Amino acid sequence: MRESSDKNKIIRNIIWKLAERTAALIVSFSVTAVLARILEPEDFGIVEMITIFVTFSTIFVTSGLGNALIQKEKADGLDFSTMFWANLMISVIIYTILFLGAPGIANFYGYTQLCVMLRVLSISIIIAAVNSIQTAYISRCMMFRFYFYSTITGKVASGILGIGVALSGGGAWALVIQSLSLICFETLVLWFKAGWRPQKKFSIERAKQLYSFAWRVMLSSIIVSLNEQFRGMVIGKKYAASDLAYYNKGQLLPNTMATNVLNSLSAVMFPVLSQSQGNIDQLRGIFRKWISLSSYIMFPLLSGAVITSESIVKILLSEKWIFAVPYMELACLVYATRCIEIPIREMLKAVGRADIFLKMQVIKTIIAVLSLILVMQYGVLWIAMASAACALINIAISIYYAGKYIDYKINMLFKDVNKTVCSCIAMGAMVSLVSGVSTATVIKLGLQVFTGIVTFILVSAILKSDEFQYCVNALYKKRKANRKEKR
Repeated sequence: MRESSDKNKIIRNIIWKLAERTAALIVSFSVTAVLARILEPEDFGIVEMITIFVTFSTIFVTSGLGNALIQKEKADGLDFSTMFWANLMISVIIYTILFLGAPGIANFYGYTQLCVMLRVLSISIIIAAVNSIQTAYISRCMMFRFYFYSTITGKVASGILGIGVALSGGGAWALVIQSLSLICFETLVLWFKAGWRPQKKFSIERAKQLYSFAWRVMLSSIIVSLNEQFRGMVIGKKYAASDLAYYNKGQLLPNTMATNVLNSLSAVMFPVLSQSQGNIDQLRGIFRKWISLSSYIMFPLLSGAVITSESIVKILLSEKWIFAVPYMELACLVYATRCIEIPIREMLKAVGRADIFLKMQVIKTIIAVLSLILVMQYGVLWIAMASAACALINIAISIYYAGKYIDYKINMLFKDVNKTVCSCIAMGAMVSLVSGVSTATVIKLGLQVFTGIVTFILVSAILKSDEFQYCVNALYKKRKANRKEKR
């Protein structure tokens, strides 16, 4: 009975998290579509230059500490309060560094307006320090419905502010205001919804215990971010701001889809894996289900995005963003590999092997940086292709460590994803046939999406995919539960 209750709780929280991310995706793309038509590519490129530094700096207050609080078997109020005050102090120090370094960063890129923009946008780091402890508390308590409320409020309110500033002629400032207000609104909603408040307590001993785990995860995230942000920094410095904008907008759809789905699953599954860390067979079973389910969701989405990329860019961003298409296609391949990489990463953290995770990320980053150095002189497209090649190499590295620590081999991976891959191939073939139809872009995209969905579902049913059956059963149980509530 207990096992059934726990399983229902996991499914319920996954549904809440996916609902939150789906709603966020819809709102984000709607806002982006409007802003992409009002603003110029150069405006996006200018803001993305400083976003690189803010995103990297935010890692010091959002990565590792939350995982440490979730991973610890008996984390109490003193643990959360200690991390809250430590996080807040670190965020103020980081903001001061960026505030003082803003003129130098502006000179590096050659845009004087970046100085004030960076100083304003960096305030989000302090807000994120508060938000990260809130989200750790919510994740540990499995109260994912609160994410839904905070995300929707933040996305809608910040979107309205951003569009308002853009329409009033604010240019790149519209993106700064949108980004800063988003984290403010989300944090404010969680502050009232979650009900958690920091106590006026701090323990050096508890801080040492938690940081002994957190620093490895944080350092791993820093290494990953250095790899990703360094690529953007090179493009922003060596090429035009518009080139950086096309590259990043090409990443937008695959990044958003993958982040929404995979982070939703991670937020729910990491606490579950942490609770099963003493039973390797049970942990491996949960881990395999995670890989198969995330692949079943993401592979068809990303495959479809590759085939329909031109139509999507024209409709979502307009014709002036057509140069983002090849970057979008390559990004889909990169994010498809995350369906395998992320579960392995979270599994290693759940069993307390953050040191192995760190070692793995160092190897991956060295390969990525070397490839970037080799190709950066040939153009932005070569940089994107090198990133895709590295993503495939990363799969081999991840599988090696998964095999070493939980006996997860390449043949198991093939068994977990083979039916999904076959369904995607069939879907791609059918959508490619439809793509030759000469009609309006909107109608063509609608026809492609309909054909893709129907083909994927039919092939999944014919192959008797376990993931297809799992999704059908989950929806059936949810519908049955809703009927009982109405009665």
